[in-house]
Amino acid sequence: MRLVLFDFDGTLTRKDTLFEFIVFSRGRFRLFWGLFLNLANFMRFYLGRISNAQLKEIVLAHFFGGQSASSFNRMGEAFAREVIPSILRAEAPDVIEWHQNKGSRVIIVTASCSNWIKAWSDQIGVELIATELDVVNGLITGKIRGRNCHGPEKVSRIHSHVDVKQYDKIVAYGDSKGDHQMLAMADEGYFKTLR
Repeated sequence: MRLVLFDFDGTLTRKDTLFEFIVFSRGRFRLFWGLFLNLANFMRFYLGRISNAQLKEIVLAHFFGGQSASSFNRMGEAFAREVIPSILRAEAPDVIEWHQNKGSRVIIVTASCSNWIKAWSDQIGVELIATELDVVNGLITGKIRGRNCHGPEKVSRIHSHVDVKQYDKIVAYGDSKGDHQMLAMADEGYFKTLR
């Protein structure tokens, strides 16, 4: 039996879902205004002064900090239904279904938050390993619970989720440096391609 691992943003989708989710929930103007207000933080990230996870927390706190988790999750479920199908790469559904029809265990492993992906992954019968958000007193804080599911953390989370020794072959798909470690653990790795 095969274990098949897919990155999500940029691998199965044509767009980054964090920014698409912000546009969906807050509007394009508020996205651009928020990015402008946080320009210094983006510069700090590109200069290597803050990590990917720290920048993500800043962005999430800016746009969603203080929002009730229930309304945030409802928005995520609507995004999964209404937007994700429209931003998938054309070949993505067929590739996932092909692996499922072969009897493979298919898991999406993503740095994006489960809140706006899980309803879609559940609908197509695929497991999800994703970044989780902290909730305090029913409110989104913008902080990540545990670690950002990126780079070596992807491999750590995969090993926590599944006994990889049970599988004859591991196949992985990714598109960025955040996927290199996951691709390296696979017997068969596909970088920036689903074919």
